[in-house]
Amino acid sequence: MVWLLTLAGCILGPKPEACSANSDCRSAFGFGYTCGEEGYCAAPAVSDRCADTFPEDLLTRPEKYKNAVVVGTIYSKEFDTVQRQSTELAIRQYLSDGNNDAYPIAVIHCDTDEDVAYADDLTVEQAAGEVTRMFQQLEVPAIVGPSTSDEAFASFDAINGGAAVVVSPSATSPELSTVEDTPAEGSPGVFWRTVPPDDLQIFAIAEDMRLRGISDVFILYEDNSYAQPLASGVETQLLSRGVTPLTMVYPGSERFEVTEVPDNAEVLFISSQSAEVGNFLDLLGSSAAFAGSVFLTDAAADPAIFDVSVQAESLFPVVRGTRPQVLVQYDPYTNFVANYTSVFPEGPPATTNGFAAYSFDAGWMVLFGLEWARANGPITGATISEGLLHLGSGEETPLNINGVQDARAAFEGGADVDVFGASGSLDFVDGEVNYPIEVWTLGASDDFVVELLCEPGGSCQPPS
Repeated sequence: MVWLLTLAGCILGPKPEACSANSDCRSAFGFGYTCGEEGYCAAPAVSDRCADTFPEDLLTRPEKYKNAVVVGTIYSKEFDTVQRQSTELAIRQYLSDGNNDAYPIAVIHCDTDEDVAYADDLTVEQAAGEVTRMFQQLEVPAIVGPSTSDEAFASFDAINGGAAVVVSPSATSPELSTVEDTPAEGSPGVFWRTVPPDDLQIFAIAEDMRLRGISDVFILYEDNSYAQPLASGVETQLLSRGVTPLTMVYPGSERFEVTEVPDNAEVLFISSQSAEVGNFLDLLGSSAAFAGSVFLTDAAADPAIFDVSVQAESLFPVVRGTRPQVLVQYDPYTNFVANYTSVFPEGPPATTNGFAAYSFDAGWMVLFGLEWARANGPITGATISEGLLHLGSGEETPLNINGVQDARAAFEGGADVDVFGASGSLDFVDGEVNYPIEVWTLGASDDFVVELLCEPGGSCQPPS
């Protein structure tokens, strides 16, 4: 008997007489079907946080995707729209090439927002862990995201030796470098990222303060895995240069008293939440006594957060911050922005998020890793991760629809490729990329004006 039932966001489908492996069920019914303990196929149990897919019928017509490789993403639907769409753009471009018809790909997006629309009452970190476990059950081999360091830790912990690889485009905590051994042949690891860890950002902040002669510093940071190492690292750098900062944990805008801020200090505010940055600027702008300056970190490099009160706008001339380099006059970046605008014309624009190019490149990295896996063995998280080790030498190859054909031919011939993308050249050293850090100020149109460029190795100069 064949039956179909929709129940609590899950699709229950037909049951064959018996199954012995998940592959039996997927071959019979499509993506996500698994072999249950009783020896019958069960339909995919998909969280209501993961309703958005491309193609749109991935979950409603799973029989069309029996042979598809499905990539998962973990982003905030409210705050990471640009990053999520940038990753999807890579999938769309891959599918737009007729030569890839034999290599079907799909993507399922999962949301980590704390939202009453979801019945699970999860924090963002718990949500990241929960959807990662769901991806494991669905045998999704690769995940792009999460966007924040705390969520990345939760996702890594949820994999717990499982079969998926995670590529984050914006989780920058230095502590993520130590969650596993340096990737190597035969042991490629689970966690990768297309952004550099915060070691260089720490240097850039302290060096910029030194160059400007700043001696009165108030460090205000959130109590999480992103902000803590940043605050500690900058504090250590300043102390070594004879500056003793005042340091305080930020309790949140609802509990913070703006009178805690020294009137003439440079305030280094470190938050992984862009909305909280806006809230803090509103608070600080309301203080008539404050006559200092503000330094923000890379999580604040989003023009959308500067939609603040009139009082907060008065701070804009004294606001500066850091972010990984955005190559705004670099052809791969401008091509990415143009393609993004064409596919997602209703916004928000790609240029409003400093991690957009890194998110696009993360999607393509997974696809290139997948191509290596196809040429060298079964497609699993481990083989995709192994493939990422083969993207750093050989012929220079763009992370786009033109480059994927060359990469496929190279991998089938036993060669490697040296990739570059919209964010630049992804040169991995001990499993981490080395990218410059920009120090920016706000221009007349609230756009970012790069004041300093800090290179790996420790030198900061005005951009040429």
